[in-house]
Amino acid sequence: MPDMELYDAKGRLILRVEQETPEKLRHVPYGSDYDAPTYYPLQIDSSGRIHIVLDDYQVSDDSPIRLGDDDDAKLVWETADDNAHALILVLPEGDATNVPVFIIGDGSIENADLGFFNGKTQPHIVVMDDDADSWLALAHIADDQPVIYSNNAIRIHPSGDVDNGFSLSVTANRPLLAAVSGPLVLGLDATATYATNTADVVIGRKIEFKNQAWFIGASWFGANLTVNTDIAIVFGSANDVRWRYDYSSDADARAMVVCLNKAGHTGNVPVCIFGDEGIWGTDLGLFDGITEPQVAVVDDDNDSGGLFGFDADDIPAITVRGAATDIRFKAGQAAGNGVDIQAYDVDGGTWASVVRVEAANEVELGFFGATPVAQQKKANHNNWAAIGDVVNALVNLGLLDAA
Repeated sequence: MPDMELYDAKGRLILRVEQETPEKLRHVPYGSDYDAPTYYPLQIDSSGRIHIVLDDYQVSDDSPIRLGDDDDAKLVWETADDNAHALILVLPEGDATNVPVFIIGDGSIENADLGFFNGKTQPHIVVMDDDADSWLALAHIADDQPVIYSNNAIRIHPSGDVDNGFSLSVTANRPLLAAVSGPLVLGLDATATYATNTADVVIGRKIEFKNQAWFIGASWFGANLTVNTDIAIVFGSANDVRWRYDYSSDADARAMVVCLNKAGHTGNVPVCIFGDEGIWGTDLGLFDGITEPQVAVVDDDNDSGGLFGFDADDIPAITVRGAATDIRFKAGQAAGNGVDIQAYDVDGGTWASVVRVEAANEVELGFFGATPVAQQKKANHNNWAAIGDVVNALVNLGLLDAA
């Protein structure tokens, strides 16, 4: 075949094919002596493509292999850094047509308009899948923002286990970390007891929250739930109720403290209610308007309640309300009073004293709002001359109203 010569843009001879047996390639590196070329064996196939047949081929330091008509990309062993000689792939600056993207794939990417990387201005190294519709990139998406990203979920299989690992994905703008098979184990390796599904998470060691933790679903504890001293368990979105072991406030009386709803908040009453599961989600109607702290026990059908607490400031009381006969035991209203036993006057809508024991051990009787009278020890009559004497005796005992 006739000689073939290739020249660069500056008119320098860079390759000559000469008719010899075997054919030989004459390679002239940039900046070398063009009059002293080196010859290498080569083969030319039926399509005219040249195949260099070499056991070894060397490109000198800082001598780039240039790609593209306009030196668009370069591969070079660069020695500019005295402490870090390195193989450098120089990609083009991003513009309307050239993008700084190095793509690795099989024959499906050749001469294909992939359309994935239009307008990229930051360097990317990309691996395509077999049919060229999915990619994985190591790149920068902006200045000082390195990323590994893909147009699909990214699966990571450590230790060569292709059946197990975890995946990274984004759903509705929410990043998702999940196990490929079985639960996701974090921290120390652990075997799941209950959280055995692929969407579950197992924490092998302690987990520490530096801020709030929200539990939206049910929570199960297979061991003690420990809360440090002076730390509250808070109920209600407005910190309505707080339970805590108060260790520091009173060194002589460290106690479990329950802070109930503060009366005056919309709908709040300071009542702690005990009952069976029927009280859950039920409008009991037994405690409306209560302003002083109370502990209540509700019966099985949720229509009566017994309360232990305060009726007013400094006045403790035990009260029964609801379908049962309304009655309450409380401290006397006035100074020196002992116990005041009251019943609820349904007609009058008020509480009235039935029996009141004073500090002097005297008992006063009253009947649903009637003025209490002093206890009578006798009828004051020992001869019953007329029926009026009997009536007067009954009045004195408080069993009849005076005329």
